Amino acid sequence: MTKILGYNLWVSATVAIAGTLVLGVHKSEAVTFNFNPQVGTSQAAINSFTQAGNLWSSILTDNATINIDIGFNSLGGNAIANTQYTKETISYTDFRNALTADATSSDDATAIANLPTGSSFALWINLTGDNPNGAASLTPYLDSDGSDNNSTIRLTTANIKALGLSTSQTSDASISFNSNVSFDFDRSDGISAGSYDFVGMAAHEIGHALGFISGVNILDYNPNHSSNNLTYVNSFDLFRFSSQSYNQGKNTLDWTADPRDKYFSLDGGTTVMVADAFSTGVLHGDGYDPG
Repeated sequence: MTKILGYNLWVSATVAIAGTLVLGVHKSEAVTFNFNPQVGTSQAAINSFTQAGNLWSSILTDNATINIDIGFNSLGGNAIANTQYTKETISYTDFRNALTADATSSDDATAIANLPTGSSFALWINLTGDNPNGAASLTPYLDSDGSDNNSTIRLTTANIKALGLSTSQTSDASISFNSNVSFDFDRSDGISAGSYDFVGMAAHEIGHALGFISGVNILDYNPNHSSNNLTYVNSFDLFRFSSQSYNQGKNTLDWTADPRDKYFSLDGGTTVMVADAFSTGVLHGDGYDPG
């Protein structure tokens, strides 16, 4: 059981990061979802969102209420869905303290014990305007100067609630599905050919709202900015490593946008819990959006 983002997960860290949802676990508390449908949203879609929320509630045991607006719109390109989540920033020190106060399991203890103990963290980073290898160079470098991007954590408001730092009733996210795409809303009899599993897709999008995201997409789409201005390290990024970053020292996060594999680790990068666990960038990485 782990709670690396403030969530109590009744699954191992490996299962959690892989996105496998384990059902039927007994618990006394669970995350609650309030889905606010836009006018015209079908009951089938609303029911499917409820099912997707129940998947998450079956493994997330925090006493938090997450408010999500849901609906359909004509989305451009090949997009199936889009999630806009409300975000806030806090200091790394405040985040670590909140995570420590919210810890309940041995996995929590492992994660917290292996977080950097000071007020900042080190990054293995590339593409910045102040890259010593050349402005916007793909070649990574060590950024450990303790400036804003090394001492700030960006969280979704849902994640903030899970850490016990807020009880706000305002919207935490908005999920919009493409009205031009065919969806199957009933997975009990299999998924129809040519259609997408709506419950599965909704669960995926809810995961983004909960904080299973990365700030590396900001770097990927916006090269040549000063590293100090890139205050977009997400809580999930604190468990993002590569062999290169680890070689710079334990707890050096890999915050690069490039094709190299990035793995998930709870103990500062020492143990690879899930290999090739993260998307690494649309423009400079593996073609997939880390955020």
